[in-house]
Amino acid sequence: MRVRRLNRVELLLPAEDIPDAAQVFNDALGGHLPEPEDLDDVKVRTTTDFAMGIELFGPLDDTSPLAGVFDRKPRRGSIGPIVWEVEDLDATRAFVESQGYGVVYEFGSPGQRQIHLDEDQLFGFGLTFTEQSGEDAGSPMSFGAKFQRVELMVDGKHIESAREAFAELLGASFSPTRHYPGPDILSSTDDFVGLELLAPASATSQIAPLFQAKGRGGIGPLVWKVDDLDEATKAIVDRGYGIQYEFGEPGGRQVHFDAEQFFGFGVTITERELGQHL
Repeated sequence: MRVRRLNRVELLLPAEDIPDAAQVFNDALGGHLPEPEDLDDVKVRTTTDFAMGIELFGPLDDTSPLAGVFDRKPRRGSIGPIVWEVEDLDATRAFVESQGYGVVYEFGSPGQRQIHLDEDQLFGFGLTFTEQSGEDAGSPMSFGAKFQRVELMVDGKHIESAREAFAELLGASFSPTRHYPGPDILSSTDDFVGLELLAPASATSQIAPLFQAKGRGGIGPLVWKVDDLDEATKAIVDRGYGIQYEFGEPGGRQVHFDAEQFFGFGVTITERELGQHL
């Protein structure tokens, strides 16, 4: 099995933060997240920009099925499902279940159906498969930006198991796990499914505090590829967004912006091409 493409990453926020967060992502990255919609039947507030590759969503009130989610996840910077498009949802479900993975729910009308897998079997991450297509949906972002990947944080002792599980379910071809001595991290990437697996290599790793703070199922940065990194960086800084750090060699440079300005989500832009491993 191989997924067709990444549809979107769902970013979890309290409902009251979603309008402001949508404005920030649109302003900084030239996205087109529409006015949030309140879905009264499921008690969820949501807004999606398929071209940007993200959905912002959260419980509408205390009667929402998601009402208790912030008892176990941080109110800012938490991820919901990661959604991939597949050619045949029924065949996908049959394959997933044949491999021993549980489907916790299925929903949606024909042409938009989705199945959601048990996150407890997948290192705290909710994987969703859909027959809906987001391709060519929405207006292009500024700077020629295209969503490249989300960085999923896992325990260092589980990174190889995570690689195997996600490769099996997505048809991914992850790069060999590499140790970066400076920040003391382990990393493995498949841009074509939009994932990087990221782990602290030791208790003194640069990302160890973030991993501890976010816990199981936590994410690192969301990464967009831009046409001209210097031009995009200047434009975003001119709009009032601060750089937290920059790194990488020419051709693979990345700029990471202050997550506090993005409601706890790390936002990174890069010049690195798809499939080019640092």
